[in-house]
Amino acid sequence: MSGMGVVSCLDAKTGDSLWSFDTVDLYCGQFPLWGMSENLLIDGDNVICTPGGRTASIIALHKKTGEMVWECKELNQSSTYCNPLVFNWVGRRIIVTMLRDSVVGLDAYTGKLLWRDEFDTYHTDRKRTVNANAPIFHNGQIHTTSGYNNGGAMLQLNANGTQIQRLWTDTALDVHHGGVILHNGYLYGSNWTSNSCDNWACIRWEDGKEQYNTRWDGNKGSLIYADDILYCYNEKSGDVALVRGNPETFEIVSRFQITKGEGPFWAHPSIANGRFYIRHGEYLMAYDIKAR
Repeated sequence: MSGMGVVSCLDAKTGDSLWSFDTVDLYCGQFPLWGMSENLLIDGDNVICTPGGRTASIIALHKKTGEMVWECKELNQSSTYCNPLVFNWVGRRIIVTMLRDSVVGLDAYTGKLLWRDEFDTYHTDRKRTVNANAPIFHNGQIHTTSGYNNGGAMLQLNANGTQIQRLWTDTALDVHHGGVILHNGYLYGSNWTSNSCDNWACIRWEDGKEQYNTRWDGNKGSLIYADDILYCYNEKSGDVALVRGNPETFEIVSRFQITKGEGPFWAHPSIANGRFYIRHGEYLMAYDIKAR
């Protein structure tokens, strides 16, 4: 999906364009401040995307043809950089994402709106509408967090997934756009203090209780997990800290620095087959992190 809201499908071997679909033009899309930005969700034969249109906020396209499969006309909120999530719950397949004003749940096969939870009852800064972290689902519960002191919330699905109850909110884990990791009943991420500084925090999944809130070089960033290690990526310095997945303390085991590329260190890392991948500017780097 381009920053202008055009969804495209390319041949993976040749790079040839197979189809494209201008979601903004067809659905009267509303641009967030920095343009469109989301990882498209492929669910079976469907590609789920968020044009944030005045006529439909979320749509599904057929992945091979680009033809419209369904559109959620019950929602007309703008998109807000969130990557949609899909999961099964008691025989129902549900898509969850964050829009400008609420967390929403849709039937994955029809696009029908199942429920929504409005931000205005607990978000303190409604002028800043960056809801960039993908929701996390576990055992019938959904966690979201947004940054800018708007904090996070835990939602409980009912028995058939058609209704939700908000269990708790918190500001201890108030993640800007670096993502959140759920590990052994605890959530980890960097807690927004301002755009220039942050702490790294851990809260308990079941009740949002703060476990630690620690400063590391005064900067926030993104993180990823593998083999009981959190790889915390400092967005200002490019340092990567290897931190034990321990809810009691932010214990740095070792660290290294990304040295190539220019600009803020905002690209999220990836891990596959014992390698840590990170892009910075025009460079893509791979690090061997296999246990010896």
